[in-house]
Amino acid sequence: MDSNQNGFSLSVLKEDIDKNINSLDNRSFQHEDAINDFTEVRDPEPVITIGESVFAARGDISVVGGLPKAGKTSCSVFMIATALMKSIPDNFDSLNIHSSYCQDEMVIYIDTEQPQSYTNKLRKQVLKIIKYL
Repeated sequence: MDSNQNGFSLSVLKEDIDKNINSLDNRSFQHEDAINDFTEVRDPEPVITIGESVFAARGDISVVGGLPKAGKTSCSVFMIATALMKSIPDNFDSLNIHSSYCQDEMVIYIDTEQPQSYTNKLRKQVLKIIKYL
């Protein structure tokens, strides 16, 4: 007999697996996130790059985290500013951070640790960079 010490039959398990696995085909998976051998999977669309690396892709939520005084706010300022700039001048130093132009879409910044006064200071820095002030 092919059962283990608990009396569980391995042949019954194999039959159940075979029955369920063999009944699956491409039509069984209709969920938009399901993939198979025939699914065309596109690379993510970069929204924010730092140098040659993708920091954020369209549809994702990205977080800037780090130790105090590590430069999180500076990075955030340039991410937001470059998203609001239709074109970025060649001589513009953005710490090599580039965001896709927002094209009149909303740019949302959420800071879960700072009071409104700090967020307002960041807003003013962004506006100064993009020459509104």
